[in-house]
Amino acid sequence: MLTELGPNKTDLYGRIFLQIVLIAFVAYFIYVIVHPTGHHHYAKQLFKDKLWCGCALIANVVLFLKLYFTPYWVSIDDELKTLTVRYLIQPTRTIGLHDIAGYGTTAFKSKSVSYFGISIHLHQGKSIPLSDLNLGNYFPVELFLIDAKVKKLGQE
Repeated sequence: MLTELGPNKTDLYGRIFLQIVLIAFVAYFIYVIVHPTGHHHYAKQLFKDKLWCGCALIANVVLFLKLYFTPYWVSIDDELKTLTVRYLIQPTRTIGLHDIAGYGTTAFKSKSVSYFGISIHLHQGKSIPLSDLNLGNYFPVELFLIDAKVKKLGQE
């Protein structure tokens, strides 16, 4: 049986919208810096514009990396015993039970809200975080791992 877990649409669409807004801010400030319209006769204003452009550029890079590394879709195949993890930008990754070293429960903080989830640890030394923040509901993945008798780390 194939179980599909979709994204938390609020988180996904919010991050995409914020990415677009930050790209527009960076483009605007680069335009203002390159083509001054007369209000840059003060050195302070030019410095402020460069500072805002730098802050928007750094925020844009950080949010892009979060979009790149966060999985938003998971397919659970009970017959083949595989998890298919899909990202927004990265290629799809299919993980068999033989690739999983273990998993652990964890909590992810976003501002003042805690989201519970699991972190799947692979034999290659990588881990895949899945939580209520990015999936909406990670619990079917945890049930799949429990049914497959994957070792829960921290409970040896």
